[in-house]
Amino acid sequence: PIYISVWDLVEWRVSEFCDKIISETIDEYKNRLGIGLKFRELAKLPYDSLTELFKQWELKAEIGELIKIVLSKKNEETSVNKMVEDAFLFPEKMAAKTGTKAVLMIDEFPGVTDLINGKKIGYGIVGKIRTIHEKYRHTTLCVSGSIAKTMETAVLSPSSAFYGQLTPIHVEALSLEETRELVKKNLAGADEETILQIFEITKGYPLYTHAIGLRLLNQDKASPEKVREAYQKFLEEEGTLLFKKEFYGYSNKERSIIIQLAKGIQTPAEIARNSGNESDTVSKLLSYLEEKGAVEKNEAKYTLSDPIFETWVKKTFG
Repeated sequence: PIYISVWDLVEWRVSEFCDKIISETIDEYKNRLGIGLKFRELAKLPYDSLTELFKQWELKAEIGELIKIVLSKKNEETSVNKMVEDAFLFPEKMAAKTGTKAVLMIDEFPGVTDLINGKKIGYGIVGKIRTIHEKYRHTTLCVSGSIAKTMETAVLSPSSAFYGQLTPIHVEALSLEETRELVKKNLAGADEETILQIFEITKGYPLYTHAIGLRLLNQDKASPEKVREAYQKFLEEEGTLLFKKEFYGYSNKERSIIIQLAKGIQTPAEIARNSGNESDTVSKLLSYLEEKGAVEKNEAKYTLSDPIFETWVKKTFG
């Protein structure tokens, strides 16, 4: 498995993203092939030294040449198309040369449209990746994202280059028992009260459970109070970046309905009165939002599906 999270990028450059795919691929195959150094260390060595090292490690010549080629291109000026093609084909070539199967996992995949090469490259990169994906015979591509709306736009919608090409899997919220198991495994000394506070805030959403858990890792001892503090900091920092993108990905009318729902207004008639939209328009928009997974319907009432997003909207626009 080769794992890359777009959110781990520092400069959000296309070249940084492509280098990450290549480096993680080499590092993943490192032990299997007997390579004695990581990608960063290999990249600093002159070409002749690489040749000698590969001989010492008894690396197959064809694999050694493949690695030397990608390392030699690291500092070359090249087009976005060529960078993306070289990076995404590298796991496939390594898998083919080694007789293995590779799994390339790209987390927070919609973020690739925000990568820059002088300017933001947009959705064109999704089409390029899809074209390369069609060439895969030894590699499985797995993409994921925390926000249903942006995943739908990037991968699932009819306008996406990947439409109908991938199998969607929706990760459900964790149960209390699953949250308890996760917290106990990663937060030593967390008592039941702390676990219940985490579950009450996150409602079992894996992203938020993970984010709050990370903030608690450096604490002496987790407590309900520290959970609440971590939650507030998440809303103010990562939450603002995350939810702004989600919120402004909706149309103006959809946003006006989301704000009303966050305020606790739940019926189409009430939303129409408070948002200034026609009742029929509100009903249609609620149906669209339900299809997108943004809202849930219970009898005649609607609520936002994501409780943390709801809190952020209420706090920001309430």
